[in-house]
Amino acid sequence: MILKGGDIMKNYLKIVGANIRKIRELRDMSQQQLAIKCGHTSDSARSWISKIESGERSTHTDDIAIIANALDVPPSILYVEFNGNNADFEKRMLAYIESLSKIETRLDA
Repeated sequence: MILKGGDIMKNYLKIVGANIRKIRELRDMSQQQLAIKCGHTSDSARSWISKIESGERSTHTDDIAIIANALDVPPSILYVEFNGNNADFEKRMLAYIESLSKIETRLDA
């Protein structure tokens, strides 16, 4: 299936939002806790994360970096489309993070 224009952006927002939600849940964090860890302390902080996770809100790369840091994952993982149930996602996410760590180790050597 080929996506066009606005559909590409909607798909991207859904992928990023779903990954944030899944990783947040794997970390046993509430939306409020994640928002606070990202530096949002207002009453609308949970709503900010909720809208990002549902794909209703566009996010800047700065926000992606802040959220990834709060979740303790590389920002790039938030852009990867994983299909499957949560157990499958967790296994593939951890494998992906491990492969990135190996690359970083080689680059640092």
